[in-house]
Amino acid sequence: MISIEVVIPRATVDAVYPVLVQCCAEAGDVLLGRRDDPQTGEVLGTVHLTDDSHVSKHLPILTQALEQQALLSFQFVQGCLVKVTAPGIGEELATFPFALGDTWISSLNDERSVYLCLHRRLVTAQQSAWLLAHQVTWSCEHHQRCQTRPLR
Repeated sequence: MISIEVVIPRATVDAVYPVLVQCCAEAGDVLLGRRDDPQTGEVLGTVHLTDDSHVSKHLPILTQALEQQALLSFQFVQGCLVKVTAPGIGEELATFPFALGDTWISSLNDERSVYLCLHRRLVTAQQSAWLLAHQVTWSCEHHQRCQTRPLR
């Protein structure tokens, strides 16, 4: 699975997000969510590519936005997306054992859900133990080869 992580300055989010949504719709990809970082003034957005060949559809638009300083950065990431759902999940993630390069975003369509963006195909032993110890539902999203299973 390939996703795109886009870092946007808060000042340009209102201009960039509609373009990102349109680009995703035209390509058949999915804008999963975003996470605001009040300390840095940045917004992390994540796009799930439904087909790896869609990289070429997004690259020119992202490059242009970067050149115009509407984006701070973007990167294509290969790994696994895990959707985690529970009341107050955003606060619970403070104790989640993220591995180097892993991140999370809030779902755009479900305030009780977040996506863990893992830079490998499997959750680590510590991450699995955390998921088992918390009252959460989790499942792999948008990727048949990701090896996770729903709990509870």
